[in-house]
Order: sequence, then C-alpha cells, then structure tokens
Amino acid sequence: MAIKTILIITIVNACLAYGVKRCCDEKNNFLTRNLEKCLDGSKVNITFPCTFLTVDANQTSLRVDSDDYLYFDEDPIPPNKYCFATDQNTSHELYLLCQDEEMDGEQSIDILKNVCESISVLFMILTVAIYISLPQMMDLQGQAIVHSIAGKALAYITLITVYIGPYLEDVPCHIAAYILYISFLYAFFWLNVLCFQIWRQIVNPRFLNSIKNWQLVYYVYSIGGCLVCWATLALIQHSHFEHIKHLHPGIAEVRCWFKTMREAMIYFYSPISVLIVANIVYFVWTLVVLSKQYTDSRTNQVFKYRLKLYIKLFFIMGITWLFEVISSATENHPSLKWLWNVTDIINSLEGLTIFLILVVFRRKVMRQLANKSFCKCLKLPSAWKDLEDSECEPMEYEVSMTSDGDKI
Repeated sequence: MAIKTILIITIVNACLAYGVKRCCDEKNNFLTRNLEKCLDGSKVNITFPCTFLTVDANQTSLRVDSDDYLYFDEDPIPPNKYCFATDQNTSHELYLLCQDEEMDGEQSIDILKNVCESISVLFMILTVAIYISLPQMMDLQGQAIVHSIAGKALAYITLITVYIGPYLEDVPCHIAAYILYISFLYAFFWLNVLCFQIWRQIVNPRFLNSIKNWQLVYYVYSIGGCLVCWATLALIQHSHFEHIKHLHPGIAEVRCWFKTMREAMIYFYSPISVLIVANIVYFVWTLVVLSKQYTDSRTNQVFKYRLKLYIKLFFIMGITWLFEVISSATENHPSLKWLWNVTDIINSLEGLTIFLILVVFRRKVMRQLANKSFCKCLKLPSAWKDLEDSECEPMEYEVSMTSDGDKI
C-alpha cells in the first residue's frame, strides 16, 4: 500500500467547508499546534497512515463541487479522503487531504510537462520570428504556418501561466480559459488552411477560380471559425435556459478550463478532431493525385518536397493531438497512464521539433538566413549561403507565383 500524505491546505473562504466531513468533533473541530490530532486528543477522521505537508492555498486551485469532491491541482479527491478543521494555532480554516505517492508522481510529471512547454514556447517564438524576417517564406503557406505556430505558442504561455501563477478568481479564470480555448482552435484552423492550400495547389488549382484573394478568405475562415466556436461556448456558458442546462460547459467551476472531460470533448476535442480528420483526407487525396498527375520532373520535385515537409509538420502539430484526445477519453485506465504521459511529454516538446523541421533541416531557410544581414555581431557560416536543397528554389518560386496569384 502506497504511503499516504496529508496535505494541510489553508482556506481563505470558510463557506467552502459547509456540508463536508469535519476532521474532529462537531463542537470542537480544532487541530493541535502540530496539526496531527484534534484538540481533545482524538485522532482525525482520516484513517490512512499520513505525514504532514503544508500547502499555501493562494498558490493552489482548490474547489469543492456539488458532490463534495475536492479538486486540488485539477485532481478530484473523494469526500472520504479529506476533512475540514480549524488550526488552533492560527485560527485559519483548513482541509486535511490524503494524497498518495502516485499523485505525487503525477505532480512531478505535470512539472516536467510545463518545463517542456516552456522550451517549446521559446522555439515557437524563434521560428515565427525567423519566418517573418524572411519575406520569401511568407507566401500563403508560410503565413498559415506562422499563424498556426503563434496560436500554439499563446496557448502554451497561457497554460504555463495558469499552472505556476497564483490562484485566479472567477473573472481572470474565465479569461484564461477563453484565451486557451481560442488560441488552440486558432492554431488548428490555420493548420487546416495549410493542408487545404497544398491540396488546392496540387489537386484542383481551378477550385473556386473566381476568388482572387485567397489570403482574405483564409483569414476570414480561421478567425471566423474560432469566433463562432467561442461565441457558441460563451453563449451556453452564460445562458440560464433550462433546456440546454445539460450542455453547460462549466468553465472555471473546477479549474480554468472545462468542468469535466465530457464538456471538453463536446466543445474542444470534437472540433479539433474534425479538423484533423479533414487534414488527413486532404493529404491522402493529394498523395494519390501527385503520384499520377504531374509528369514534369521539376514541378513534381517542388510539390513533393512541399508535401513531405507539411506532412511532417502536420504529424507534429496534428496527429500527435489524436493521442491527446484518446488519452483524455481513457484517463481512468491506470494501465495506460504511463503511455499517455509519454505522448503528453512528446506533445509538449513540439515547439523544438517544429523548429528543427522548419528551420534547421530546411536548407532554403538556412541559406536565406546566411544571406541576410542582421547585425555585425551575428554572422552565420558563409558556407550556408551556397546550401543546395530539394526545393529547387527558382522553380519553387515560379510555382508559388502561378499557383498563388495573391502571394505577398
């Protein structure tokens, strides 16, 4: 049996404790100075073997739901594993919470994920900055890449801020949840734009040929799609109609996110899954057509290189998220937890992988960086200026101009 640990959590608002189990006698619900026994000498109403650790409630997301489950750092604690009392030394009200070693291990995993996400954010920002500084990389596909990565970076920044920051009150918690929701959707809508754009170039260049400004269409689609999803979410969240009560997302009720996995599946993972499936269809369709349609070797080389590049990017930014959806749906299966921890850590390092694929291993980018003058103190190796790549740049530029009449 795992060693249990009691966490003593000071609560600022005493009203949270009403209706939950008391640690001591109802008339004398006080703990001794060492917080190990009740003031009358009796044991607390938790029978697990425990040691003590004090946690500052101001640094902790702590809530009690209508079923008396205590949510500590997003982990639900059943009513039989915690109780309420008052510290005789400070007169502060507190909860005694039993937490086993497995949950301690999960907290260590969460810390590791946040470290990886912090590393990812740095590389995402660096990737975006490099692409913006190189005008030749900012065609329609380059813009889609930049917007998608920027959305992911903002989402990770929000996640890290919520995790390491102080306890958020109701309004800031709502704002953080909405920023997280919109930024993730924004990233996936632009990834969908990228997949559609490569499909349109290769499979059906004449698709909706009357549209002259695809750039505007993509902006309206990506931003509009996010706003429609968010508006639907916010409307149901703040409405009081009884007939849609069962669809209430429960934003900020338990954490700065959805109340349970059910609501997250409906409002978050479902639209993302639809976009990912659509992207897979685009790629498979494009691969089939590309293998048959183009006979000109130079054109074929350009399109094949682009497709391989974007499939790698999609795998990192899209397919791995299918594991996130599956892990979230099967989080109650302990035998799979180690596997999902591994995939979650891989997901949290996607910023580094993106940087390697789009910058370090893309010779066109490295060559342009070497030919660009940043400052006298920063000089890249001169050998990079003559790097040859599979993108066949003169032909690639011609294909871009003929396929993207609205290229900027």
